Amino acid sequence: MIMNSKFRFLLLFLLLLISTISWAQNNCNEILNKAEKNYRSNPDTSFYYSKSALNCAIKQNDSASIAEAYAQIGRYLLLKSNLKEAETNLNNAQEFYIKLKMDGGLAQVYKLKAILQNRIHNNTEAILFAEKAVDLYAKVGNTKGQLGAMQNLTNYYFDTNDTIKLEKIFERLDSMLPKMSENTQYYHFQNKSRFLMLKRQFLKADTLLQKAYEIATRNNMIDSRATITMVMGRNYRLMNKLKESEHILKQSEIICKENNLDHELVETYTELVETYKLMENYKLSLFYFETLSNIEKKIINLEKVNEIASLEKKLLETEKQKEIDGEKEKTNIEVGKNKKLIITLFLITALLVLSIYLFVRTQKLKNKIHEKSMLVQQKATELAARQKEILDSINYAKKIQYALLANKTFIDANLKNNFVFFKPKDIVSGDFYWATHSLNSKKEECFYLACCDSTGHGVPGAFMSLLSIGFLSEAINEKHIEQPNEVFNYVRSRLVNSVTGEGQKDGFDGILLCFNKTTNEISYASAYNKPILIEEGNIIELPTDKMPVGLGVRDASFTHFTITHKPNSKLYLYTDGYADQFGGDKGKKFKYKQLNDLLLAHSDDLMQNQSKKLDTQLTVWQGDLEQVDDICVIGITL
Repeated sequence: MIMNSKFRFLLLFLLLLISTISWAQNNCNEILNKAEKNYRSNPDTSFYYSKSALNCAIKQNDSASIAEAYAQIGRYLLLKSNLKEAETNLNNAQEFYIKLKMDGGLAQVYKLKAILQNRIHNNTEAILFAEKAVDLYAKVGNTKGQLGAMQNLTNYYFDTNDTIKLEKIFERLDSMLPKMSENTQYYHFQNKSRFLMLKRQFLKADTLLQKAYEIATRNNMIDSRATITMVMGRNYRLMNKLKESEHILKQSEIICKENNLDHELVETYTELVETYKLMENYKLSLFYFETLSNIEKKIINLEKVNEIASLEKKLLETEKQKEIDGEKEKTNIEVGKNKKLIITLFLITALLVLSIYLFVRTQKLKNKIHEKSMLVQQKATELAARQKEILDSINYAKKIQYALLANKTFIDANLKNNFVFFKPKDIVSGDFYWATHSLNSKKEECFYLACCDSTGHGVPGAFMSLLSIGFLSEAINEKHIEQPNEVFNYVRSRLVNSVTGEGQKDGFDGILLCFNKTTNEISYASAYNKPILIEEGNIIELPTDKMPVGLGVRDASFTHFTITHKPNSKLYLYTDGYADQFGGDKGKKFKYKQLNDLLLAHSDDLMQNQSKKLDTQLTVWQGDLEQVDDICVIGITL
């Protein structure tokens, strides 16, 4: 009787075990389907299901499900930029699909491996895998997969600048246009417009861009509408239709801001920077460049937050396991007290194993998080060290720049009553003042003084200022050019030939004075900036040439101007930084008229007091706002 009871106990345990295995077999495909269903909306949940499906398929020796699970896991790791592990899983999937001769699955793996190779800039391998994917999709009759792989292939051909292959693949895609969904047509029109822009066929590109825009609008494809308006703006810029470019790019900016599309907004602001450069609206170009930099910093910080959030989600995987366990079918067969005891013992054992597994898994996750935290801390330390090196280099550059600026003692020796109010925005400056002393061909003593504003500020502006100072010195002290306008002509030629390329307009705006101490004559040349003469309570704006010392719309010779004045008149030179400073109750610009009125109001004060008044007024006006540009103001009593 006892033996019979033990036999029944063992038999019931085996039946329970077989039932559990049967349940697992039936659920492998179900878990894979859940992984696929969740991939677009919740990739992390999809990844969890894929790993569960892999474990299930391995236990059941289900090769097809193992291959699909490896492919899904590789796709997720590729999305998260874990390229090494992604490649391992995709290689595993490829091996199984080749053995099973499943061309459809193999095509998907080749498509993903092409994306991976492109990410590591191995375009030759990317193209090879993408072409294999296209052929296999065509072989199994999967038009949707074939079109997707071909769209990816166009991007790889763009990266290698292979116009011949681009021409051929776009011909194939054009022939398949009736088979495309509207979404696929959108990406085709977008990619082909890029190709036409590459071939400078801008009108044809515009036609395709309009079609893509209509599809994106009709289907409420918000991010696609932001992208396509940006590309339309680029096309208008390349056609030199700058107003149209500005208008459509502003539309793209609105769409991006309304929908928090930071990556698309970066591309839109990049185009606005270039468009405003061509429109010679350097203020707006600079504004969008600085805004662009801030958004890129925001994206980098957001990526760090996402990485931490991803680690936290892994800790919640234990809860997801419980949800999956809750979905399992429950069998409630009453077979007597002995069977209930077996089920109870089995469940207790399973819970114990699961608890141990979850505990070990949680500890591993905690260790990984700790390792990540240590790595982040190490990277932060390295970044701080690099920032210090950069800051030390910039401070050393400041010493070099200040050594090349005009020495105040040298200016005072040649101009008895003067002031120089110089306030860079950053450590180094794009604005500069410079002076030199020379004898002309008639052996007459001449003193030259320049007040200039280079393209940009900070480090780029400082490099331009150093280069410009070098060319000014070369013109006067080495080439012995005497007249200020001829000096500007020479410096412009040197800048255009040395640093200007691809349509860039680097150079400076400014004024160069020449004081002939023998004849007491004053002459000057001026690029945009106007000298201001104050005499007998009147403000006189002296003439200027409306062109920069550098590449501009005009390339005429600079004008030789002379200054006639009465005794004790005041002459002022300044860049645009003071007038352009935002502040006051309404946060508006200071403007030139208010600056001229300020100079007039204090023109009878001592020169050093005038400089202090300028500094005090700027501080009050600016308030808590940031300084927007370098500032240089020079005052001289004639």
